[in-house]
Amino acid sequence: MIASSSDAAALLPTLSPRLKLAVGVLTTVVLASAAQPAGALSFTFQDIINNTDPTFNQELGINTAGTIAGYFGSGAAGHPNKGYTVVPPYAQANFTPENFPASVQTQVTGLNNNGVTSASGQTRTSAAATTISASSLRAAALPTSTTPPPGAARRSTSCSV
Repeated sequence: MIASSSDAAALLPTLSPRLKLAVGVLTTVVLASAAQPAGALSFTFQDIINNTDPTFNQELGINTAGTIAGYFGSGAAGHPNKGYTVVPPYAQANFTPENFPASVQTQVTGLNNNGVTSASGQTRTSAAATTISASSLRAAALPTSTTPPPGAARRSTSCSV
């Protein structure tokens, strides 16, 4: 039996190269497994792209079922924001559009574990556009509002369902 680390150091030169390699591998495995605490989380990352506009996709919320809320489109000319939710396995067929009626842009910004989403959108792209928001687009009875005249301050309308 080895009594101290100095005894182990004295024994090491007498070991065969294969045994030294085995001791080294075993030591590495033991140290690596001790470095990660039991029950530690591990993550897998994956690109989730709505192919309607592959140049810009932003996922902003995920619930425990794995449903993701987001939008595609940068907001630049020809690339308006269009909201969606997507469920696993996150293929193109699993995307559901979620947009305010008559809006030119919608961003779905989050959702809860009951599937209620939050979003904001615009009725026009000009500075006089009306901004609308709601806590659920699927069942929202959205308010109607008039667009302010050019040069008027922007107006925001909110709705909770």
